[in-house]
Amino acid sequence: MADENSIYNITEYKNDVTYNKDEVVAVFERFSTFSVPKSVKYYYSTSNSNQGNTPVSDSAFWGGITTRNGAAKAKFIWSPSYNFSVQHEPRTSTITFGNGYQQRFKDGIYNNLLKFSLKFEHRDTKEAKAINHFLKARDGVESFVFENIPEPHNDLQNGGYTKIFVCKSWTSEYVFYNNYTITAEFEEVNN
Repeated sequence: MADENSIYNITEYKNDVTYNKDEVVAVFERFSTFSVPKSVKYYYSTSNSNQGNTPVSDSAFWGGITTRNGAAKAKFIWSPSYNFSVQHEPRTSTITFGNGYQQRFKDGIYNNLLKFSLKFEHRDTKEAKAINHFLKARDGVESFVFENIPEPHNDLQNGGYTKIFVCKSWTSEYVFYNNYTITAEFEEVNN
């Protein structure tokens, strides 16, 4: 029997099943009724006793997918712990002249993208499975929306705007029974 806590054991959504918080379901888009799936979207239950609420983008009952610029986009829905670090490394170009004089200027439009080192501490098995599954499903390639940006780096005071990230590296640490710590490196990207 497959382990229900494995990030590889994801079942297809069924309308008559009750889902609890952080349970992961797959919703397949198929070529026809009896064919193999064309694509899959993963949704994460945001509440307990969630039954009959079909997973859709920007749902109050399901997370993991949002609508951005008219298209579906993955959305990371979990809030990090309070201890985090932010790396700032603006890209610049420098011209050095013969007398030691330098001229520096910004390299590109998006020259100062954020890099977060985030921790998700004291997470139970289901939440750790959901976070690990989300990150594994992106495989360090697909970008995702992340709105739970810690202060002072969020822009909520000015109306906010959606920032997108990739996660190329994360660690899941088993602390003790039903207690995990996940450390992830989120790098802001412009696409």
